[in-house]
Amino acid sequence: MQANADPIDCPVQPRAEDYLADEVSKQLAQVAHDVRGVVIPAAGHNIALENPAALAQAYLDFFARG
Repeated sequence: MQANADPIDCPVQPRAEDYLADEVSKQLAQVAHDVRGVVIPAAGHNIALENPAALAQAYLDFFARG
């Protein structure tokens, strides 16, 4: 991914499965100013079905920070 000349200004929260770790956040950091990545444990491709409680908590934490 190439750095963007006009980066995203709003906060973004990429969610990654255990096997991707922080790679998604690293990629998004090239096109956004405020990347708040989170790795959801015990989840594979479908995070919402595999660990809904951790995903819900990640959303709550993200929106609480503003």
